[in-house]
Amino acid sequence: MLGRVPFGLLEAQAHEEVDDVFGEVWIHTPTKSEPNFQPEPDRSKPPYMLVVKLYWDAKEVRLGLEDSGVASRDPHLEIRKCQLRYPVNRGDQFQSCATNDRFEATSSQPDTYSGVRVDLVQLGRYAQ
Repeated sequence: MLGRVPFGLLEAQAHEEVDDVFGEVWIHTPTKSEPNFQPEPDRSKPPYMLVVKLYWDAKEVRLGLEDSGVASRDPHLEIRKCQLRYPVNRGDQFQSCATNDRFEATSSQPDTYSGVRVDLVQLGRYAQ
């Protein structure tokens, strides 16, 4: 039986190709916030899973001087409206099921007729 590829390797390759096209599975946790308080999970809106694509935009900020500047990469999600159970609000949390990375929404706006762009900030590594 020479040349047989282990099933686990084929499965991992298939998942990687699907993730490249459609995105990964994420958990959206709607939050509520009151003035001067941190956002907290909204108990009336339970977390749910959705498939979204994470993008990292290159961003360059100049401080007015030729030699000074900051280069960073801003993450954002592209979500189809049909996948959202609730509107995305500032402070809502998103967690990648593949990497356990957690992000918080800073803003959301319509991207296309059927999509929403959610700008994010990374919260740090999730430890279990």
